[in-house]
Formats: sequence, C-alpha cells, structure tokens
Amino acid sequence: LPICVARFPFVCGWQAALRAHGLMLPLPRTRAASQMNTLSNSLSEPAQSPRSSSLARRLPALFIGLAWVLVCAYLYREPLRSLVDLATHNGNASHILLIPLISGWLLYLDRKRLLGSQSFDFLASLLLLIPAILVVSFSLRSQSLNASGRLTSLTLSLVLFLLGGFIAVVGRKAARESCFAMAFLLLAVPLPDGLLNRFIYALQAGSAAIAELIFEWTGAPVLREGFIFYLPRISIEVAKRSEERRVG
Repeated sequence: LPICVARFPFVCGWQAALRAHGLMLPLPRTRAASQMNTLSNSLSEPAQSPRSSSLARRLPALFIGLAWVLVCAYLYREPLRSLVDLATHNGNASHILLIPLISGWLLYLDRKRLLGSQSFDFLASLLLLIPAILVVSFSLRSQSLNASGRLTSLTLSLVLFLLGGFIAVVGRKAARESCFAMAFLLLAVPLPDGLLNRFIYALQAGSAAIAELIFEWTGAPVLREGFIFYLPRISIEVAKRSEERRVG
C-alpha cells in the first residue's frame, strides 16, 4: 500500500493522513532533493523555438547565398554600372531598377518556405550555371555584337548566375515553389535596340489599326497617313511613347 500510494502524486491528502498514523514512511530527502533539482533545471533551461532552430540551421546557407551575390556583383560591376545608366537615361528601360526590388520582396514573402529547405542542390544549379558561362563567353568573344547587344547578353548571364546560385542554396523543391519570383527577375534584362524597335513598331501598327476601326464605327471624318490621323480640327499621331504635352 505505501508503494502504490507513493506512485500517485494526486493523492497527496491520503499520503499526509497515512504518514500521520505511521502507515506510510516519508520520502528520503535525497530523492526529494534530486526531484527538485531536476525540476529547477528543466525550468531554468530556455526552450528553443522551432523557428530559431530552423534559422540557425540555415545560417550557413544564407551566408553562402549572400557571398555569391556579392561576388557576382563585383565581377559584373561594369555591366551593372552601364545598366543603371541605361535605366536612368532611357525611358524604355526605366523599369529595370524596380525589378530586383520586386523580386526580392516576393522572396521575402516566401521566406518561411525557403528557410524550411534543408538541402543544397548543386547538380540542379548546373542547368543554369552552364548556360550562363556560355552566354558570357559568347558576349565577350563575339565581334558582331554592338554595345546594346553585349549589355543584354551580360545582364542575362548575370541573372542566370544569380538564379543558379539560388537553386544551389535552397534546393530544387524550394526553387520550384518560388519560380515566379525567379522568372520575374528576367524582366531586368534589357532588350537590344533592334528587337526593341520591332516591338515598338508592332505596337504602333496595332494601335493605329484599332484607332482606324473606332473612327470607322463612329463615322468621324478622318484621313490616315501612316501613324497620323487628320481630323477636321486636330491631328492624332500614334507615337512610340508618351511625350510631354505642351499647351500654348
């Protein structure tokens, strides 16, 4: 009976009664002291949260990824300087400076899933690193590329290097789940002047055709010459891009 009662702490009232009548021996001081020490040690040790433990496991990968970005930025410092100059002086490329910020913000929103990734995947990163090496080799050795085409190819190789390093650090599974943020970074690659002019001309031709159909449906008297529409009082031109309107 004393052994059975001692194993159930919720009958502390019965323990006191039995101990008072001499039917139950008190617990040894050494056992009680050891139990108290164990309880105090367990309470004094801080519990490590799963989030902090996951972050601690991913710190080496984060440092490797940051080092890879810094190395790429240093090696591509001249193309990056030319890219920033193009974005600040050319209205057709002004969006380039916003693309890395938006892509980084999308990755930040997906940080929990990225931090939960545990494995490196260097083999999958070769699918982007090898094309990046081929592109940068072609852009540096080719004599037929102009300045615009060389900047496009160098920027494309830089993006491929960054994406390949990202896959190597987070793994193919996490990279597949963050494919939109990765693909969005490709918009930072400027188009060559020849290809850009073809796109602009196609947009002008399509806009002019739609405007002509609207004028025909409304019955407005209009004369079209190329991308210019002459109306009785005004003339409308489908320009390459929006320009400042002057009122005088």
